Amino acid sequence: RRDLREAIDELIAGQEVSVPRTEASGCIISRTKVVAPDTDITFGTHIARILREKCVDCHRDDELAPFSLVDGEEASCWADMIVEVIREDRMPPWHADSAHEKLSNARTLTNEEKELIFKWAEAGAPVGPKPDLPPLPAKPVGWQLPRDPDLVLPVTFAPVNVPADGGRRGLRYEWYMQTPGFTEDKWVTAAELRPGNREVVHHILAFAVKPGEERATLGRADVSYLFGYVPGARFEPLPPGHAKRIPAGHNIYFQVHYTPNGTAQKVQSHMGLVFADPKDITHEIKTSSARQRRLFIPGGRRLGKSEGPSDFPVEAISDPLPNEAVLLAFSPHMHLRGKSFSYELLSPGNEPRTLLNVPKYDFNWQNTYVLDKPIALSPGSRLRCKAVYDNSLGNLSNPDPLADVRFGEQTWDEMMIGFFHYSLPLKHDDSTNEE
Repeated sequence: RRDLREAIDELIAGQEVSVPRTEASGCIISRTKVVAPDTDITFGTHIARILREKCVDCHRDDELAPFSLVDGEEASCWADMIVEVIREDRMPPWHADSAHEKLSNARTLTNEEKELIFKWAEAGAPVGPKPDLPPLPAKPVGWQLPRDPDLVLPVTFAPVNVPADGGRRGLRYEWYMQTPGFTEDKWVTAAELRPGNREVVHHILAFAVKPGEERATLGRADVSYLFGYVPGARFEPLPPGHAKRIPAGHNIYFQVHYTPNGTAQKVQSHMGLVFADPKDITHEIKTSSARQRRLFIPGGRRLGKSEGPSDFPVEAISDPLPNEAVLLAFSPHMHLRGKSFSYELLSPGNEPRTLLNVPKYDFNWQNTYVLDKPIALSPGSRLRCKAVYDNSLGNLSNPDPLADVRFGEQTWDEMMIGFFHYSLPLKHDDSTNEE
């Protein structure tokens, strides 16, 4: 509901106001509770295990979430807030359904786990005994990586001044180059782009480009893309023996989009890389995409209405994947009008097969969805992506329901890119067999 607008309409129509008062929104902070004497559900016996598996990856010290859920006393204070975000499907931040391929990094809670959490909160969120859980895996301070990076490259040599306001057109993408001076191919088994200030860094993309070939390859996901940071991004481990390759002599280019937040900021971001011994690598990971640049979503002004459509479909089909390609993961990308996104496998001679459906896309949590069992693709296979956009008033994130929307760089523009990640054996046939 838009309570104020509807209250004004009701007053003008001479009707009784249906919602005369609204409560202030914000985090629910629990006060000390009276613990039910007959409960056997405690943080230590039941809840810690659930939170460790589904929440603590972010809700721990020096991580993305605003508070920790490692300690029973602190988790107990947030019990009511935990219940609210679970009931509203805001947490854990996972937006794919379970009707298709199984995903190894799914963070959904089972109905049984939800009920245990609800009953724990209703019983006063008792702490109980110390959880019988192994210690949290150690991680480098400031990184999601499994160990200290072998190389840390600054995205910029000096902090960047981000203005308070980007103006009517917003800030253009910035490009920065680093010359790592690799004299041999480097195989990267873990990487992380760490934004210096998440409030004003919308994304960082890293590309490996051979000097002199910038015009032909820079920015092409199928040729030069390495790694990326987007809102809500989490480090996802690669399968054993798999790595991204940075060829010898290539430079690293960073594409950065800064989004002003009303106050001037200074930002310096970094990329951490973990290298592997080349003899341990059996597969090279590649990234490609299906994208639709001829994107046009009508707005209310064009339609003679107060809003645009709430279900506007757009499709794109990838190029054929190389022979011997094995599909690993998906990274859908849209902006604030994005509503849903799906991937279908198109294999010659077979019916289309839905691999992933994201019915509730969330711009603030741009997950990578990792297949539990990678899929070996037939020669000539493609991926078809289907996106749906909501340019209506019902989309509370919509920058302007009256405006027509096209493919563009700024957050108030739109994009339709279905990134996907696949691997190739190191000795492989690079040819493709198109239909």
